[in-house]
Amino acid sequence: MRKEERTMNYISLNDGVCIPQIGFGTFQIPADGSTYQAVKAALAAGYRHIDTAAAYFNEEEVGRAIKESGIVRDAVKNAAPLSIIRFTRPLKST
Repeated sequence: MRKEERTMNYISLNDGVCIPQIGFGTFQIPADGSTYQAVKAALAAGYRHIDTAAAYFNEEEVGRAIKESGIVRDAVKNAAPLSIIRFTRPLKST
Protein backbone atom coordinates (compact mmCIF):
# COMPACT_ATOMS: atom_id res chain seq x y z
CA MET A 1 0.00 0.00 0.00
CA ARG A 2 1.34 3.41 -0.99
CA LYS A 3 1.88 6.10 1.66
CA GLU A 4 -0.93 8.29 0.25
CA GLU A 5 -3.31 5.31 0.33
CA ARG A 6 -2.76 4.95 4.08
CA THR A 7 -3.73 8.56 4.75
CA MET A 8 -6.92 8.68 2.66
CA ASN A 9 -10.39 7.29 3.18
CA TYR A 10 -11.63 5.23 0.25
CA ILE A 11 -15.09 4.19 -0.86
CA SER A 12 -16.01 1.14 -2.91
CA LEU A 13 -18.16 1.62 -5.98
CA ASN A 14 -20.75 -0.91 -7.17
CA ASP A 15 -18.24 -2.40 -9.61
CA GLY A 16 -15.69 -2.98 -6.83
CA VAL A 17 -13.38 -0.12 -7.77
CA CYS A 18 -12.13 1.86 -4.77
CA ILE A 19 -11.69 5.62 -5.08
CA PRO A 20 -10.53 8.29 -2.65
CA GLN A 21 -13.49 9.71 -0.76
CA ILE A 22 -12.37 13.30 -1.34
CA GLY A 23 -11.60 14.51 -4.84
CA PHE A 24 -10.60 17.65 -6.68
CA GLY A 25 -13.23 19.07 -9.05
CA THR A 26 -12.37 20.86 -12.27
CA PHE A 27 -15.81 22.26 -13.16
CA GLN A 28 -15.66 25.89 -14.34
CA ILE A 29 -11.85 26.08 -14.36
CA PRO A 30 -10.95 27.57 -17.75
CA ALA A 31 -8.79 25.66 -20.21
CA ASP A 32 -6.29 28.51 -20.49
CA GLY A 33 -3.55 26.87 -18.47
CA SER A 34 -5.49 27.38 -15.23
CA THR A 35 -6.79 23.79 -15.16
CA TYR A 36 -3.30 22.41 -15.72
CA GLN A 37 -1.89 24.51 -12.86
CA ALA A 38 -4.79 23.70 -10.52
CA VAL A 39 -4.62 19.94 -11.11
CA LYS A 40 -0.83 19.99 -10.82
CA ALA A 41 -1.14 21.74 -7.44
CA ALA A 42 -3.92 19.38 -6.31
CA LEU A 43 -1.80 16.33 -7.13
CA ALA A 44 1.18 17.85 -5.32
CA ALA A 45 -1.07 18.43 -2.29
CA GLY A 46 -2.02 14.74 -2.25
CA TYR A 47 -5.30 14.57 -4.17
CA ARG A 48 -5.62 11.32 -6.12
CA HIS A 49 -9.25 11.62 -7.25
CA ILE A 50 -9.77 14.15 -10.04
CA ASP A 51 -13.30 14.92 -11.28
CA THR A 52 -13.57 16.06 -14.89
CA ALA A 53 -15.97 15.77 -17.81
CA ALA A 54 -16.00 16.44 -21.54
CA ALA A 55 -18.63 19.13 -20.88
CA TYR A 56 -16.04 21.08 -18.83
CA PHE A 57 -13.83 21.46 -21.95
CA ASN A 58 -10.65 21.16 -19.90
CA GLU A 59 -9.91 17.43 -20.04
CA GLU A 60 -6.75 17.90 -22.09
CA GLU A 61 -5.17 20.02 -19.35
CA VAL A 62 -6.28 17.53 -16.68
CA GLY A 63 -4.65 14.69 -18.61
CA ARG A 64 -1.45 16.63 -19.18
CA ALA A 65 -1.16 17.53 -15.49
CA ILE A 66 -1.66 13.90 -14.48
CA LYS A 67 0.83 12.66 -17.09
CA GLU A 68 3.50 15.21 -16.18
CA SER A 69 3.04 14.79 -12.41
CA GLY A 70 5.25 11.70 -12.33
CA ILE A 71 2.64 9.91 -10.20
CA VAL A 72 1.98 6.33 -11.21
CA ARG A 73 -1.15 6.53 -13.39
CA ASP A 74 -2.93 3.75 -11.48
CA ALA A 75 -2.66 5.84 -8.30
CA VAL A 76 -4.85 8.62 -9.78
CA LYS A 77 -8.57 8.04 -10.19
CA ASN A 78 -10.20 10.16 -12.86
CA ALA A 79 -13.96 10.49 -12.45
CA ALA A 80 -15.51 11.44 -15.77
CA PRO A 81 -19.32 11.44 -15.77
CA LEU A 82 -21.37 10.42 -18.77
CA SER A 83 -21.84 12.94 -21.53
CA ILE A 84 -24.80 15.29 -21.25
CA ILE A 85 -25.91 14.09 -24.69
CA ARG A 86 -26.41 10.59 -23.32
CA PHE A 87 -28.77 11.94 -20.71
CA THR A 88 -30.79 14.14 -23.02
CA ARG A 89 -31.39 11.76 -25.93
CA PRO A 90 -34.54 9.68 -25.54
CA LEU A 91 -34.06 5.95 -25.49
CA LYS A 92 -35.12 4.16 -28.68
CA SER A 93 -38.12 1.98 -28.15
CA THR A 94 -38.01 -1.50 -29.66
